[in-house]
Amino acid sequence: MKVINRNDTAYYATCLKCSAELEFTKEDVSTGEFGCAYVTCPVCGEKVNIENEELYKKLTIDNIQFPQDFHYGENAVHIKDEEVNKFINQCLKDLEGKNEEYGIYSCVGTGDTKVMIFKYEDEYDVIVTQNYYKTSIFR
Repeated sequence: MKVINRNDTAYYATCLKCSAELEFTKEDVSTGEFGCAYVTCPVCGEKVNIENEELYKKLTIDNIQFPQDFHYGENAVHIKDEEVNKFINQCLKDLEGKNEEYGIYSCVGTGDTKVMIFKYEDEYDVIVTQNYYKTSIFR
């Protein structure tokens, strides 16, 4: 949603759920997933995302916070066990084809599932996670 700035102190937005017109200041803004800014509608309690870069939190290695800066895939498509097994096999085949003996990994993910396999000297460490949290920090 587009936010109009007035006199560098007040901002305006409209709640998409209840259509309430909101007036707020920088102090009213919270940070959510990926560092995106939002305010909470006082009428219906909905998070109203604010599309104004000056209000965003620029995520860095020094300020990232779990879980508020992360996206949780609660509405992601569930991946069935058969597909997860295909992901595991794909990662293992990928690692077997690498020249490095160990200290590398392979990762596949979609929907609510991510598979990561780490290759060590005498073992593979297989991690399967569903409904995981995710964010990005730009370098």
